[in-house]
Amino acid sequence: MIHAANETITVKVRVTNTGDVAGKDVVQLYYTAPYTEGEIEKAYVNLAAFGKTKELQPGESEVVTLQFVAQDMASFDWNDANANEFRGYELEAGDYVLSIRRNAHEEIASITRTVETGLQCVTDYTTGAEIKPLFSGDEGLEAYISVNETLENNQMSRADGLEVPAAATKEDRTWDQAVIDELDAQKEYFSLNDTEDSPWYVSQVPATWTQNAGTRDENGKTAIQLADLAGVPYTEPSVVDGVAVASDDEGTKKWDEYMNQLTWDEMATIVSYGGFGQPAVEAIGKKQNGAYDAAAHPFWNGAMFGGAQAPENQMGTNWVTPAVWGCTWNTELLYDIGIMTGNEALLFNINGLYGFSLNIHRSAFGGRNFEYLSEDPLLAGKLAAELSSAATEKGLVTYTKHYMMNNQETNRNTNGGVITWANEQAIREIYAKPYELAVKEGNNSAFMTAFNRIGLSTCSTNYALLELLTRGEWGFCGHNVTDYMDYPEYRYTNLMVRAGNELPLGGPNKLIGKGKGGNSSSTEGTWSAELNTVLVAADTASAEAADAARRAGEDASTYETVPSATQYFAVRKAAQRVLYSNANSNAILNGYENHIVEELEYKVGDKFGGWGGGKNIITPLFTARYADVSDIKIVNADAIPGMNLGADGVASGTFNEAGDYTVTATATVEGWVYVQLTLTIHVK
Repeated sequence: MIHAANETITVKVRVTNTGDVAGKDVVQLYYTAPYTEGEIEKAYVNLAAFGKTKELQPGESEVVTLQFVAQDMASFDWNDANANEFRGYELEAGDYVLSIRRNAHEEIASITRTVETGLQCVTDYTTGAEIKPLFSGDEGLEAYISVNETLENNQMSRADGLEVPAAATKEDRTWDQAVIDELDAQKEYFSLNDTEDSPWYVSQVPATWTQNAGTRDENGKTAIQLADLAGVPYTEPSVVDGVAVASDDEGTKKWDEYMNQLTWDEMATIVSYGGFGQPAVEAIGKKQNGAYDAAAHPFWNGAMFGGAQAPENQMGTNWVTPAVWGCTWNTELLYDIGIMTGNEALLFNINGLYGFSLNIHRSAFGGRNFEYLSEDPLLAGKLAAELSSAATEKGLVTYTKHYMMNNQETNRNTNGGVITWANEQAIREIYAKPYELAVKEGNNSAFMTAFNRIGLSTCSTNYALLELLTRGEWGFCGHNVTDYMDYPEYRYTNLMVRAGNELPLGGPNKLIGKGKGGNSSSTEGTWSAELNTVLVAADTASAEAADAARRAGEDASTYETVPSATQYFAVRKAAQRVLYSNANSNAILNGYENHIVEELEYKVGDKFGGWGGGKNIITPLFTARYADVSDIKIVNADAIPGMNLGADGVASGTFNEAGDYTVTATATVEGWVYVQLTLTIHVK
């Protein structure tokens, strides 16, 4: 008997190797839920849990223990198909058959558990958050509805024997002008488009917020540096009737004090550039960092996707395709792959990975199937959680992708993205499930949003997806980046920061240091110290002119005259999310400076050598700063007349010509932090 939705169900299975050779096997536990024709759709069997044995010798046995929560068997009734006046996850009354199977078709044994009275699952049993329909056209969320009439009238059902619907006609696939106009209206977004009915609308930011507060030292550094926030949690402000109120917990107070130090321009820079890395904001302790784009072969070509600190032409491990990973059903193996990926990131000074890839093998024709783990959402999610948790342990930010429902490559990015339709039951039970488990069980700290739309809303500007589901229900705490920004339309930065997508994979001026990426819009706003808020354009012509000016590197302040608390709130919130991810990643380099600049002064005639065999002028410059330093070597040095400077940093000879000479050296701190020294030798 099942009495509560949060009840844990445990099944123990003894596996015996009856063969003649050693081997492993997978124990697969499925459930069959009660089904009524014409009501909530359900698959006949669904994977509930799995486990893999150790290597068993002939005749050897092992007991494999499998567990899951009863709510995992609930079905999401998005349209009240069973007419009980409830929409959400339900465990309907009836018998639930738990079966051990070799695969979805071959049953070995089964037991039955009964739910006497239907259970409505109104909260998430992991986070405690309320679960509500988000993609089904509810009031205030009409823009994010994921179904249309054609989909509703042409769904496969067990009620009719899973008959395949007729192919869509040309008429079905032709939009009327009203829909085309709605899509065209998405091309750009400015603060003037906000209304009080917008889900992100803010009329007043927290009273404690300000910018450019405190003092900076002689080097322009703020008193609190980003490294000081490592491991410090915070709570985002609550917004009621447009008024944002800050939390008063100690972590939030410390973060607010830190964020108050930033200028508006520093925050705008943080959310404007995210192409294959992020730019440095040296004043606040944010270092430039790099990200690689790969699914199964991270760090395979440093020359192609070099990060801010990455040595060129590095080669990481070329793993087999993730589709093969999925076939192993081996969580321990996937954890090890995550650990090795994180280790290589440390070795190569890489901070972000545009992976792992978690979409579903929906069709054999899917162009990215090789990147994705499985056709089963639970299997993909459990394996993804191991990959993410392991890589995150090493400080690597994993941008799991392509979030979500990226199951078609053709035209996936045309005019804002291919329109993808699916009802909310399919979204939650299939397509979102791997990402959900990566967050809840794998501590995943970032996503790459997909090119496609869900319904008519692009994934990168989908408030229901990124704010209400990912953060609100799942408890995600991190940041998101778009897929490649090959054009700015439909994914304006102003809208993305409101909807929960914090970075474009690109920037308004494309290149920042070694950061690469596409061509995105700029971040709107001119700071007003007098009003303690940001000013934006009052009309579309002025907003477009300001955007064009910023993308050309010109001043845009003359176009912006109207205060916008919403823009201020959205940009600061997004910037803090990016900084939080950085503070809790290897990008913080354990608080060390990764580029040091030194100067030494000598006179013509100064001599090294003789009985002492020369003087090491490089090593002391590192050891004076770092306790655990190794692998010190000179990588480049000007010729210094009369002086021999060896690769080990030992100088011997006589300085016999005045001048300024530059030496570049590198070292490793604590076994993984890559540090560069630029030394200028003045000979007078």
